[in-house]
Order: sequence, then structure tokens, then C-alpha cells
Amino acid sequence: MRDARREGPFHFGVLLENVPEYLYWIGGAALAGAAVVGINPTRRGAELAHDVRHTDCQLVVTDEAGAGMLAGLDLGMPSDAMLTVGSGAYDAQARRASAPRPGPDGERRSLAHQRSAGLDEREAQGGQHGADVHGA
Repeated sequence: MRDARREGPFHFGVLLENVPEYLYWIGGAALAGAAVVGINPTRRGAELAHDVRHTDCQLVVTDEAGAGMLAGLDLGMPSDAMLTVGSGAYDAQARRASAPRPGPDGERRSLAHQRSAGLDEREAQGGQHGADVHGA
């Protein structure tokens, strides 16, 4: 998720039904310091595009139905900033995000292990500056 970070407020849109992935993305936003924007699935066309642009979404997570609603709209973000649940790009992003990261001693540990070991996020990332935590 941090790879999608650009200048400005770190907002990302979620256009999903009430599915487990929606909750996962809310948790992911909390860990990444992002705000979740719930995208209204009853809106269409220009109104839907306006909602995404107006809320400065840097990333949109959706499913196949939502991707169809967003296709061809000017969302004010790069096309690769939309993740479609179940797609190859989505699965690759999930694998990258869940890969163990090197700890301060160079040993690879999962984020859950780092937190249970009492490491704060900066220590877990191996950096000492906020930019290391929130950077790309």
C-alpha cells in the first residue's frame, strides 16, 4: 500500500461489497497511516469519477464489478493505482505486502513477529526517520 503513496493526503478508495477484503483494507490503512474512502457503489459515470477525484484517492481497491464501473473514467490517478481483488496484480501485491521484512539485525521477520517482539515500526523497517516508515 505504501508503494502507492504520492504527495498529498494518503487516501485510498474501497469499492467493494461487504466482503472480508474490505475489513483487511481498513486494517491495512491503519497500519500504513492512510484514510479509507468508502466509494458509493450506487453512483455511476461522471458522479462516481468525481467522488474518487474529489477525495484525492491515491489507490482504489475494487472487485470485477467495481472495475467495470470505473473503466474509462478519469479518476485523477494512474491506471496502475487500481487493484482488482482476485486479479494477478492484486495477488502479486498481496504477496509483496505479506513477505517477511529484514529486522534491524538483517534477519527476515514478518511484521506480526516484529510487533510481538516489541519493535516499533521504525525499528522493524531498519530506519530511524519517519520518511523510512512512510516513504515508498
